[in-house]
Parts: sequence; C-alpha cells; structure tokens
Amino acid sequence: MAIERLKKDARCNECGALLKKGTRAKVYRKADGTVLVYGFDCHGKKRPTQNENEAPKKELDEALVEALADIRQALWTVVTLLKGNGEKTVPTEQVLDEVNGKEPEPEEQAPTAADWRRFWVTVKRLGWDNQSLHELYQCESMKEVIKTKSDMEKVLEELRALAL
Repeated sequence: MAIERLKKDARCNECGALLKKGTRAKVYRKADGTVLVYGFDCHGKKRPTQNENEAPKKELDEALVEALADIRQALWTVVTLLKGNGEKTVPTEQVLDEVNGKEPEPEEQAPTAADWRRFWVTVKRLGWDNQSLHELYQCESMKEVIKTKSDMEKVLEELRALAL
C-alpha cells in the first residue's frame, strides 16, 4: 500500500466515485497485477444519502429557474435598448413565453417590394389603373393607405367587391 497522487483518473474500488488525476489516494498493488484504489476525498466526509439530497435539489432547481427568468428578462431589456425601440423594460409575458419556449407573435409586417408587385398585378387584373385607384382612395400614393400586409389584403378585398 502506498499513498500517492493519481497519474490518471480512476474509480474508488470501495464506492465507485470518480477520482481525478492528481488526487491523493491509497493504492494497493496485488501480486496478480491488479491495482486497487481507495480515495480520501470520497470517504473523508459523511456522504449524504439519496433521500437527503432530494429536497435541496428541488429547491435548487426552482431557484435556478427563477434566476434564469431574471437573466432572460435582463437580456431582453438590453436587446430592446440596443435596437433603439425606446422601451425601458420588456413585458413579463414576453419573457415568460421565451422561458416556456413559445415563439413571440410576429408584429404586422410592412409590405415588401414583391408584395407591392403582386398587389399592382392583381389591381390591373381587376381592371383598375394607378390614377383611378388613387382617386378612389383620395391619396397621392397607396403607401399612405397601405401600411401593413393586412391593409393590402383589405384593399384588394374591397377592390374585388367593387369589381363584381
């Protein structure tokens, strides 16, 4: 038997605990060539039983979930400030949705160039031209009337109803 620092990771032969390289342990070399390792770290203190670990683990998990929610809210606030939206905090619902893995609901999007091309092709198929459409909505540009994709759909529905 010798007390030495382990040159590589090993398992304690008594309890099966992992002993890291450099840990002090009793090393027994048997005549048949087998080596037995007895760790000081795993037997130096009374090891708690499974039942003693359960309650603190649950409390720790709950504390970690709360801390994670606080961290995510702080990160969302930083992202919002960096984007320049002018908001100082992020709504709690948004943070809770993120924690629970829900996707945030998309806000109304402005029409893209492709949406505008489709819009004008549809308008022409319905028999309208630019000038008559501007007169109908009393505007110089349809961008004054159409701010979102849903606005564009509403205008197209109105034009379809007038075309019938």
